[in-house]
Amino acid sequence: MHTIGRILLPATLVKHQIFAKNKALYCKYTAMPSYSIPIQFTKEQVVDFGRLTGDDGPVHSIDGVVQGGFIISMLPQWLKQTSDGVAFAKGPKQAVSLLVDTKFRNKLAAGTPAKITFTYNEPGTMISKILWRVHDDSMEYCSGKWVIHKT
Repeated sequence: MHTIGRILLPATLVKHQIFAKNKALYCKYTAMPSYSIPIQFTKEQVVDFGRLTGDDGPVHSIDGVVQGGFIISMLPQWLKQTSDGVAFAKGPKQAVSLLVDTKFRNKLAAGTPAKITFTYNEPGTMISKILWRVHDDSMEYCSGKWVIHKT
């Protein structure tokens, strides 16, 4: 957690910069915007994705647990659906994912309502660093860091 004055903010929502001015060190805090949209996978989607990719073991085809690859493959589409996703589409015509770092914490079952939340700063730059997480009100299913290079 970080504080700005008397305001307490989660560390993922704050970007800080340390700079020198007149031989003194200062720290500049900027709140990073965060955007969430509701998401949900159907069991039919999970089974179809499994057939298409070969990731169709019983945990997916019978138990209906959403594949990690399915979640990762949806990140670009979900980002475009956020209220600020248009900012990523401006300027360069192509984008390449340089890094997708993911941590899976809990199984997301088909039919479970959840949210995807993106937190980032300066979407208009050539390299965008995005923190993302799939969660509901009581649990985090997975999260990670996504770095995009736009050309």
